Amino acid sequence: MIAQARLYGVMIRESDFAEDTAAVFKQLPKRKAVRDDFQTLLDGYQAAVTQAMVLRRGVLKLSKAYPEIARFQSLPGYGPIRAATFFAFLDTPWRFRSKAAVWKYVGIGLCRRGSGGSVTLHVPNQVNRVLKSAVLGGDERRRRRRRVFASA
Repeated sequence: MIAQARLYGVMIRESDFAEDTAAVFKQLPKRKAVRDDFQTLLDGYQAAVTQAMVLRRGVLKLSKAYPEIARFQSLPGYGPIRAATFFAFLDTPWRFRSKAAVWKYVGIGLCRRGSGGSVTLHVPNQVNRVLKSAVLGGDERRRRRRRVFASA
């Protein structure tokens, strides 16, 4: 929708059309086709926002039945969605031989590769990318919060 507005020289942010659509429509050309296209995009955006809110409420409601998710939420940077994601992927931790195997699966552990006597450490390529982004996102959120509180 932002790109569609830019086609007609209208510079907007998500907050502009999320809060005051009338102001955005005033800036658009008066042609009916342009306004109809933009209204269709706006309807799709609002439907997606509604669906996201419904799904979030559903995850929050379902996660209350699992004490493990509450434990994940006690970690700094982990909210209900990230904790539920982590729990969903690691629901059966006994399938891993060790903690190192879990971290390799997540994509934040190191693997050893050796040939001809030299051994190198590297981050594995074949990882669970959804889980890796959830873990790294939680860490990033934790670090951002720490910076905000440190500067206050």
